[in-house]
Amino acid sequence: MTRGRARRLSPFQIVAGHTALALVLAGRALVNALFALWLWNIKPSWSEFFAGGASYLMMDGVLGVLAAIILSFGVLGEAPVLLTAATGGDGALRILAAVALWTFPGLPDFPVTAVAFFAIIGGCAVCLALVAVTIRIRVWRLRHRAHESTPLAMHEELDPVFLAGIVAVVLVGYAFFAGPPVTAADYRLLGIRWASALAIAFAIAAFGVKAPAHPRRD
Repeated sequence: MTRGRARRLSPFQIVAGHTALALVLAGRALVNALFALWLWNIKPSWSEFFAGGASYLMMDGVLGVLAAIILSFGVLGEAPVLLTAATGGDGALRILAAVALWTFPGLPDFPVTAVAFFAIIGGCAVCLALVAVTIRIRVWRLRHRAHESTPLAMHEELDPVFLAGIVAVVLVGYAFFAGPPVTAADYRLLGIRWASALAIAFAIAAFGVKAPAHPRRD
């Protein structure tokens, strides 16, 4: 299952990679938690919400790109290229969204534009979620067929990504059926739920990669 281009990493490199990934995921958990707390305590106005949201998107996006870079080094063994690309793409989109909000501060002033803007971000989050869910099911099937012979690290490390994917699907589905946000209060409530849920998911993910299983030698 390991791709031909994958490099053999020493146990130290694997542990260092897991530690770096855990720190990045913990950083994403902290960023999301702080954003949710800011929304809860400050109750920002329409313009303040999007200004703060731009900073949140930039920080979370940079950490997402860093996570993709770490994954690209093969620290998770068999982490699929699609998962790495989707993670990096999602992070890059968040950075671009933040830059757009900073460059065109009047962008959210039009409700239709604001809804479409965040619909794109939510749609990309769902794409990443579907990738994670699909990969998780595929990993489970491979392990089932191989009678647990598939390396355990692959199973363990994809579980947190799977959890974050489920959170994204549920929240975007809720926003779709409940209707798009219109007022600043609507955006604040959705932002609190979204950021809080992702903070929990990323915290669990960080804990999951903090103490990786001992790397296996072929």
